[in-house]
Amino acid sequence: MVKLDVQKAMLELGITEDFYKELLGDFLAQADASHKNLLELKDAGPFDEIAREGHALKGSAANLRIDEISELGKAIEVVAKGTQDRGELKKLVEVLEEAIHTLRAMIG
Repeated sequence: MVKLDVQKAMLELGITEDFYKELLGDFLAQADASHKNLLELKDAGPFDEIAREGHALKGSAANLRIDEISELGKAIEVVAKGTQDRGELKKLVEVLEEAIHTLRAMIG
């Protein structure tokens, strides 16, 4: 379940609500692109590319204080670098899709 405390994030980042929402819009575009890439890579793509997608997602989400998506990015990166379990990657990519959808619904 994605939780987002916009007020807390704005305070921590020292930015206005309008700017934070603009950053969220940019993040969602990036998250959609990452998700699309991961859908293509999860079954047979190179694990280093999967790890890069997870790492980028982890960092972008963490910067905006979207902890659940950041943790998913980290998990994808860890699996790609470690066990390389494609079944686990498929599950994580599905959860990521749900998390992105939930975040989009939350912010309208």
